[in-house]
Formats: sequence, structure tokens, C-alpha cells
Amino acid sequence: MSKLTLLLALALPVPALAQDAPRVEVSAGYAYAHASQADLHGGYGALDVSLTRSFGLELSGSFQSGSVDGTEIDRGTLLAGPRFVWRRGGVTPFVHVLGGVIHESSGVDVFDVSIRVKRTDAAGAVGGGVDVPLGRSWALRLQGDYIVRGGEDSEASRASLGVVYRAGSR
Repeated sequence: MSKLTLLLALALPVPALAQDAPRVEVSAGYAYAHASQADLHGGYGALDVSLTRSFGLELSGSFQSGSVDGTEIDRGTLLAGPRFVWRRGGVTPFVHVLGGVIHESSGVDVFDVSIRVKRTDAAGAVGGGVDVPLGRSWALRLQGDYIVRGGEDSEASRASLGVVYRAGSR
């Protein structure tokens, strides 16, 4: 009888580890970026599609703006790539490696004249974060990324805080 009890005790945690992964996660929130001595504030949005319990694809966009020494800076990113998730119940950590484009507009306004420089370059990002559950379908996301712009030695760090809605199950 004790062998049967031991076997049941070992088998019970298995369903908890095999929890269903959401098919889709949609997140949005506040994003802060620090780039080239500029502090940029704005928002982000992401769509994560699970292909397996621990692997999926992410599409992420963000927009931040700010100014430094009288020069206004607007920066937008559109990135996509693989996302790896550790689903063990409770807090859910993840990492991602993304590639895409970054568009930046910087300039000054003098009276009714706007002088701006606009450019779009290839970009890549590596980062990760954690999702803290707020219920069955909702979570709080804390994320950090290191973004590299192609074509020049320009990098930025970005921190994000937002909410996640989880739909479906895999």
C-alpha cells in the first residue's frame, strides 16, 4: 500500500506542470527608453502567439518621445522574433530575440518652420521579463530589452510595464 501512495504522490504534481499555455497573449503598457543621452517616454504593444507550451512568436511595436538640448526625438520600433517561456505556474519568466526596424525623427521647430531628420534602420533586440498573474486571463508584465540599431554604433535600453490578456489554450 505504501508503494501505491508514493506513486500517487509523485504523479499528482505532473498535471500542475502540464498547465495549458495560452494560444495568444496581447500586452500593452508604458515603455521608457534611454538612448544617446535622451530619456524617452511612451508606450508599447505586443502580440505573442504560442506554437508550443514553451515556444512562440512575438510581434512587438513601441513608440517613445522626448527631448535633449532643445531637440525633439520621436522613436518607433517594429520587431518580431522567437519567444521562449518557462511555464511552471505562478510567475512566468520569458526571453526573446527580436529583429525588425527602428524609425527615428529628430529636429527642432523654429516659429512655423520644422527642421527634422528622419531615418529608418534595421534593429535587433534581446531581452526578457516576467508575467505575474492577476487572475486566470490577466497578468502584469515587467520587461527589459537591449536594442541595437544597424548601420551605426547606437544602442538603447528599454524598460516596460504593462498588462497582459491571455486567450485560448494550447
